[in-house]
Amino acid sequence: MRRTGRLLVLDTGVVAGSVSGEIITSVIETCWESLKAAPQRLAMPDGPEPTSPALTKDFYVRAEHIVAKVGAMLGRDFDASVLAGQRTYPHDVPGDWFSGPF
Repeated sequence: MRRTGRLLVLDTGVVAGSVSGEIITSVIETCWESLKAAPQRLAMPDGPEPTSPALTKDFYVRAEHIVAKVGAMLGRDFDASVLAGQRTYPHDVPGDWFSGPF
């Protein structure tokens, strides 16, 4: 963070009351002078998790969301649609590598 002056925190929880908020607060308190831009975070929305595949499509943070956020932080436009196009499985199902606990 000190080298780039930018911080993006990813969190698997919701935005409000999350670990990402604590990380950002800690960085602001200790490294304020090193920041070139406001710290950003990506997390799930503050609301119940949807159960419909149509509603979960934009609920979870995915690789294309991360690329878009990094591009916005750097003032560049990265084409994140390439990542979404490479996905060969439904957005709400892990890849073939997942054998699951079930």
